[in-house]
Amino acid sequence: MTVLRQTILALVLTVPVANATPSGVVETFATCVGRLDAAYAPADERRAMLAMLTDALPAALDWGMPESHVAQVRRRAHLVQMELQNDALFGRDPRIKEAAARSAKANLESCRALLMSASKT
Repeated sequence: MTVLRQTILALVLTVPVANATPSGVVETFATCVGRLDAAYAPADERRAMLAMLTDALPAALDWGMPESHVAQVRRRAHLVQMELQNDALFGRDPRIKEAAARSAKANLESCRALLMSASKT
């Protein structure tokens, strides 16, 4: 089984993906790369997720996904994660701070779960 097939299988089994097509998989990986970058995650996590994105990218491009879309998804995820972290740290309303902290943590945990499941295959 190729690394790409193992990764897609791990993704489908562990992370809910509305669209398990090659482009959907790449969007998930690009989202996680953006989130991990925004959270200043350890370099090994960022490199591993970027490697998964790089491995999956050719199939998504063949599927018809524009390469610029991948960069947009990554940037958008980065900005959303940074905004959540900012709200969690500096928000004035305690309810918003708590909700932002939970969301930011959940985002990172889903990406880390994807990395863990891919490393087990």
